[in-house]
Amino acid sequence: MLLKLFALEQTIVTYKNAALFVAGHSYIKMSVQHNAAVMDESALQLLFEKYKEYNLAEPARNKVMLIIKTEQRFLHVREIARIMQLLEDEDSVATVIKKISPALSVLKKMPGSSLTSIEVSRSHFNTFWGCKEWLTETGCVRADFMYNEAELTKLQKSQVS
Repeated sequence: MLLKLFALEQTIVTYKNAALFVAGHSYIKMSVQHNAAVMDESALQLLFEKYKEYNLAEPARNKVMLIIKTEQRFLHVREIARIMQLLEDEDSVATVIKKISPALSVLKKMPGSSLTSIEVSRSHFNTFWGCKEWLTETGCVRADFMYNEAELTKLQKSQVS
């Protein structure tokens, strides 16, 4: 009986994920197409293949960990949000970030969690998320798991007159 339930659950997950494809062409809302990270159909197809185990029904924290582990590097919340936005066909990255932020906090505080965050340039705007084992003994990011420097927020001090 359990085997049948598991098979049914996998079928449902596959059906939900397959709903994003119509006759071999990926379906993308216009709002996603206007996103800064515009992807062509073949790139989107590769993304869905890469995340074939992504389950829309899972809690946000499970999805976040899957994304981090699949990407195999430290990620900024914006990067996680852009991936999740495409996988879930969401309208706005800001909406996705509102789901991700609490999930990251919960994951980091869970006993035995492998999730950790690093702050670059002593700025909480430059926080990247990854696995503890991707750090050296001194707490530096190992080269193989380095974050994308293009995601760093450049802070400029404004002068008040």
